[in-house]
Amino acid sequence: MAARHHLIDRAPSDVWTVLEDERLYGTWVVGTSDSRGEQGDWPELGSS
Repeated sequence: MAARHHLIDRAPSDVWTVLEDERLYGTWVVGTSDSRGEQGDWPELGSS
C-alpha cells in the first residue's frame, strides 16, 4: 500500500474541525466526491 505524508501547519483543533464535518469528506479524501450518513452522528463511536 502506498503512503503519503504531508505536514499540516495548523492547530489540531482546526484539523479536527475539518475531519468532523462529513460534508467536507470529499475535499480531503482522494477519489471521493460525496459521502452520506448511514447511522449515528459523526464522529461518535459506531457512526458511519
